[in-house]
Amino acid sequence: MKHSLSDKILFIPTKHNSSLSIVSDNILKYIKAPLAYKNLDLTRIKKKSEKYKSSYLKSLAFELLLVIQALKDLSFIRKQSQDYIFFFESYFCYTHIVSFFTKKKKIILVHDLIYFNDYKLEKKVFSRWFKYIFYRFGRTKAMKNCDLILTISEKSVEELVKIGLDKDKIKYVYIGTDFKRIDTPNPYGDFVLCVGSEQERKNMKTVIKSFALLKKDFPNLKMVKPGGGVSPSKRALTMSYIEEEGLKLEEDIIFIENTSEKDLVGLYSNALLLMFPSLEEGFGLPIIEAQACGCPVITTNYKPMSEICAYEDLLVDPLDHNSIYLKAKKIIEDPQYRVLKVNEGLAFSKQFTWQEASKNIEELLNSLS
Repeated sequence: MKHSLSDKILFIPTKHNSSLSIVSDNILKYIKAPLAYKNLDLTRIKKKSEKYKSSYLKSLAFELLLVIQALKDLSFIRKQSQDYIFFFESYFCYTHIVSFFTKKKKIILVHDLIYFNDYKLEKKVFSRWFKYIFYRFGRTKAMKNCDLILTISEKSVEELVKIGLDKDKIKYVYIGTDFKRIDTPNPYGDFVLCVGSEQERKNMKTVIKSFALLKKDFPNLKMVKPGGGVSPSKRALTMSYIEEEGLKLEEDIIFIENTSEKDLVGLYSNALLLMFPSLEEGFGLPIIEAQACGCPVITTNYKPMSEICAYEDLLVDPLDHNSIYLKAKKIIEDPQYRVLKVNEGLAFSKQFTWQEASKNIEELLNSLS
């Protein structure tokens, strides 16, 4: 293994309680050459900004804290001999301040552009304007100034080109998982799984409506919903969907707030299927995790979900809860069909590993002059 990356690139991985940290941690773990890096601790910064009530003040505090962090990091970064800086996200304030005060070239790993339209959700004109400046205009400018833009799906490439980025600078590398199917006790009986946050784009209303139909055919069926850090407002919205369908929450849907990686693997390994009809994703990591654990996945016929699913016959219109119900019913009541989907998913998921993702990224980085 060549050790040239340490001489060429200074890595700035993201530390956060989200997929951002999962990606940066695993890429650095599996790039075997010794690396030089400076952590960007977003967990601490986010926690400080959350003390404000309004979304505008939270966003403002977050950006200002990124400015302060960038200024602090400059003294370390300037002393490093590498020609490139590898940012694991395109934070406008941090990226621009660091790059403006150094002559180093820039590489950015862009997970998705979901946040680009957040400003449209703001009711107050000033808040909307503020978010547009930092989330849409600012981050676009940050990415345009980069020498190499890495992303994690074909869909993200298409979106980056749409906002005016040079296609020749953009390369995509699928990320992966280390999850493997395990034999572990199942305390829930027959259950379907729904993994992730409860943001509107996760399409929880359709998930609940589909599950309500399944309950009529399979009265003992449960739904397990792991995913911590759900805001009270998002959980209240999910609860309202459950109430609309007349489900008994304490008996039918099991929320798990804190799930370890081992526990999540156990859930995937025991679940009858994963329902993941998301409206928008940067990648959709649970799709790969589930398939790697032998759990069939019903997901969206939109990119990037359709890019990383083994079976076309389980891709659905995410707003068609009846279609999701019928596909889930077939998996549950037809053991031979389910085994077929399990085997297809296991075989397909082998190409999505952190080792393979890191190898592909390393090849791209080694090719830089």
